[in-house]
Amino acid sequence: MKLTAKTFATVRLDAGKTDQIFFDDEIPGFGLRVRAGGSRNWVFQYSLGEKQRRMSLGRATAESFKSSKGKDGTPNLGIRDRVMQMSLDVKHGKDPQGEKVESRSRASDTFQIVAAEYLKAKKAETRPGCQSACKFDPSSASNFDPFPRRGLLVALVSSELAGIAEARRARVA
Repeated sequence: MKLTAKTFATVRLDAGKTDQIFFDDEIPGFGLRVRAGGSRNWVFQYSLGEKQRRMSLGRATAESFKSSKGKDGTPNLGIRDRVMQMSLDVKHGKDPQGEKVESRSRASDTFQIVAAEYLKAKKAETRPGCQSACKFDPSSASNFDPFPRRGLLVALVSSELAGIAEARRARVA
């Protein structure tokens, strides 16, 4: 069956089933997941090498078939067009689910999180009670900083921030 704005609403679960995926006849891997509770979600199932992947594409609504343009002029593709594009990407060796996971990981790499991880790692390397870089020098009032660790933190983190973020992305992949 071709999944369209008219046909997707008529799909019903087979008797005795609580969860079922109905695949489109024209676009390989494009499907509609229907559950006994009434939820309907678009899915895209594909294989990349030996890996089998299935990703959810959101709630199935009649509006999801419509293509439009965003406020900034970028096109918002309808569900069929999005899946066809993803299918082409898979044929060219891309992994849509992997890219989705990586982009979420990159978004979570905020300075605060990375700095906390960095300080935790550095704490294990530092001898207890050794904070010579943060000591106050009474001979020079210009050395006074009410937050002495701030300068040290900025210097240390800025030198290794890229490496930590890269390591986090590598762990996710």
